[in-house]
Formats: sequence, C-alpha cells, structure tokens
Amino acid sequence: MPDRDLGYLLMALVLVCVVSGLALTWQSWFGPKIGQTWHLVHLVSGFAALVLVATHLPLALMRRRHLAATTPRFVLGVRRHGVGVVGSVLVSIALVGLVAAAWPAGPGTFPPPDDYTLPEYAALSDEYRGSPFAPSNARTAEIC
Repeated sequence: MPDRDLGYLLMALVLVCVVSGLALTWQSWFGPKIGQTWHLVHLVSGFAALVLVATHLPLALMRRRHLAATTPRFVLGVRRHGVGVVGSVLVSIALVGLVAAAWPAGPGTFPPPDDYTLPEYAALSDEYRGSPFAPSNARTAEIC
C-alpha cells in the first residue's frame, strides 16, 4: 500500500474516531449510558490510527529523504512543523493541567448518616469497629 494511501486511511480513521467520540460524549451527557458499539468503534479506530501514524510518518519522511538532501528550506519547514506540533501538544497538556488544578475538589469521604450504627453481628467484632471495611451504609428493605 503506497504511503499516500496510508495517509488517506489515517485521515478516515481519525474522522471515525472524532465522530464516535462526539457520539459517546452526547450519550454520556444526555443518556443513561453509552452504547457499546460506539465505544468499540472509538476504541478500535483510536488504536488503529495510532498504529497508522507510527507507520505513515517514517514512510513519508523516507520518501522525501532525497528532497531533504537537496532543499535546505524543506528541512527547515519540517523542523518548524515538528516544533509547532510539539509546542501545541505541550500547551494543550499545560491547559488541561491548569484546568484540573483550578477545578474545585469535592469531598473525598462523606460522613455516615446520623442514624447509622453497625449491625449487631458487626458490633460484636473488634475487626469492624473503626475499620473502613466495616459493612456499608447501604440499606435494604427488611422483609417481615
């Protein structure tokens, strides 16, 4: 498969990944759960795109090796593009980090309800008193 065809296939996979990502975002925002088909499409297209990027870029650079040897401006352009891509990724990481650091943190633990006590069988055991592994606050309807 020629390198050019890999580029077109990569573009199609990235578009599929973006569309499935938007569908998953919509489903998770407005629906009760995400669709497994969309999840699988997003997962597979993302990994396939990663493999194609790792294949396409070296092949594209090897194909242009003769141009790089004869045209210094081409090398400068490739370097500028690489610096721009790396810079964009670093700025994006920094922005995500800043938003995550500025986001208000919710409580890590919640106090038990006022009426909560350990069940009788658990209160008899020293193992459960003060233990984070004591029976939970879950309540079930008692069947009489």
